[in-house]
Amino acid sequence: MQSKAVAIIFLVGAFSGHCRAAEHTMTKEEVFRLFSYSVERNSPEEFNNFLTLRDAGERAYPALAELLAEAEDPATVSNIVPVFVQSKGDKTVPLNALNKYIEHQGSKTPTKGGLFMVVRALGALGGAKEAATLRGLNDHGDILLRNAVEHSLDRIEKRLKASERRTAAMARKRDRTIGASPEMTERRKSPPGEEKAVTTAFCSYWQWLLGGIIVLAAYACFKRLQGSANTKGR
Repeated sequence: MQSKAVAIIFLVGAFSGHCRAAEHTMTKEEVFRLFSYSVERNSPEEFNNFLTLRDAGERAYPALAELLAEAEDPATVSNIVPVFVQSKGDKTVPLNALNKYIEHQGSKTPTKGGLFMVVRALGALGGAKEAATLRGLNDHGDILLRNAVEHSLDRIEKRLKASERRTAAMARKRDRTIGASPEMTERRKSPPGEEKAVTTAFCSYWQWLLGGIIVLAAYACFKRLQGSANTKGR
């Protein structure tokens, strides 16, 4: 039994090690070998290389971020940006890399083609922080770049507003599920004087009811006394 248990533990450990090896973070050299540099970039081999990088996602992000920081030509940027945009995973590393690229390259003239791709990528992925980065290019000398910045800012603004609407809708749904919020409860309280009016009406109702009972009791007593007097008179 002990030997079987040891064997099972060994197999589990070996399998886990294999999985970890298969999911290792890619190096810059591994990523760079998958880059494509042809004009059309639509050959089966190039397409498969892109799919490999895209599917690697977060495992390729650190190396891609380093390569973007070192990029001196639009071709390298054009290999990195689509992977950042189309892959799945936490976008923290890609967004930081794209922000830094704009900070370092945004003021340089003439404008490089890579800068346009990064601006569009921030429009597709970014939030409030990226919007602030893009606004730093509002006074750039290239009018085409300014137009690209305006378009990306518009996309981010629409996305942020949609997120705010979803958050508000979820909050309303949560309030309906678990009960009204303190603010709603406060609004639902009776207006000044309403509670007093209800109490007064309630008291008046009981006063009239008690008065009616007393009148009926007095009338019954009167009829009894009247009946007794008639009996004695006979």
